Amino acid sequence: MKSYIVDATVLDEVCIAERHSAGNEYIGLDYIPGTAWWGGMAALTGIRPGDPPSEDFRTVFYSGDVVFTNLYPTVYGIRSHPIPLSARTRKSAPGFKDDGGPLFLDEVDGRPESPPSEGVKDWLIDGIPSSFDAEIEGISGWYVGKAPSCKAIHTPMTLRGHHERSPRTGASREGNLFSRQNISRGAKFKGALRATTKRGENSLKWIVDKYIQALSLELSVGRQPGRLKIELTENLDDFLPWQIPDPAFPLEDDFISLTLLSDAIVPDKWLRPLRHVPGSEIKRACGKALSVTGPASHFSSLREILGWNGAYCRPRETEWAIAAGSAFVYEIKWDSKVEPDARKEILAAFQSRGIGLRRSEGYGEIRINDPFHWKWD
Repeated sequence: MKSYIVDATVLDEVCIAERHSAGNEYIGLDYIPGTAWWGGMAALTGIRPGDPPSEDFRTVFYSGDVVFTNLYPTVYGIRSHPIPLSARTRKSAPGFKDDGGPLFLDEVDGRPESPPSEGVKDWLIDGIPSSFDAEIEGISGWYVGKAPSCKAIHTPMTLRGHHERSPRTGASREGNLFSRQNISRGAKFKGALRATTKRGENSLKWIVDKYIQALSLELSVGRQPGRLKIELTENLDDFLPWQIPDPAFPLEDDFISLTLLSDAIVPDKWLRPLRHVPGSEIKRACGKALSVTGPASHFSSLREILGWNGAYCRPRETEWAIAAGSAFVYEIKWDSKVEPDARKEILAAFQSRGIGLRRSEGYGEIRINDPFHWKWD
């Protein structure tokens, strides 16, 4: 199916509040959620409350046949991923061993050195050690690279405050006081815009041809000024670059891992939010090709999802999602008739689809058998 790689550059500082609540302090996200630029793209079409949407509009924004992934920070054009919740580091020497040093051989030397780090270990597959000291803690943020040569990266953020002073006395007076945490100008992000069905492919062509001139446009997102430059590059491969299956991962009858690259809204059959991804989700995606037990091990947490419907200017219901970075291991057994190449195709198709609700807005992006969990020394 047709897909585009999306490169975004912040032109005017962007503030996307982590929570929409009363108060005068706005803690901003350090990435661009799919739902944010999903709404910005919908606004480009000129849709207004009460307007009857066209068939193409409904397909792009409400059918689930077109996906707007989250836009994550980049370095050297490589999209970062959230550090899994199963990762651990030492408080006194935190971070990856490659932090502060060059990530690629052609980088310019002479940059300031960071304090030495003891590196990161992952507990998902090997399990929690029988003994460890209080110095060991979780690590959060973004990383690029393949284990064990990973490197943390950070989104440049700016803290802005607003208050009012009397022009006559210079003293503070009652007025509009607030502080905001903004993504700084020049910050770069990467994601994808892709179709998942033939119908979605036709409607994706409609919005790209009609509203995105020369595969480039500017969008308003978040709180003012909040302006992004979006550039699209057609992806000619079968997979997005960060979804290419690792050919070295064993496909035996032991286990598979599932890592959330974005928050996932996964309800049970009574629509109650789940705290983990059940094995039934894997079974449903892969069919009779394998049996699944578990998760046998997992590191996960819940996150409250709030937001605004940019297409129709109305609030959304509050959702509870399994947080990005959550990771799970499942015991599996493949049908003996399913060859290794077919196994790879089944898992790759599942990875491409994702899990849960509202996947068109960037939720439910997954990675199957992420090398992060098994390539540590």
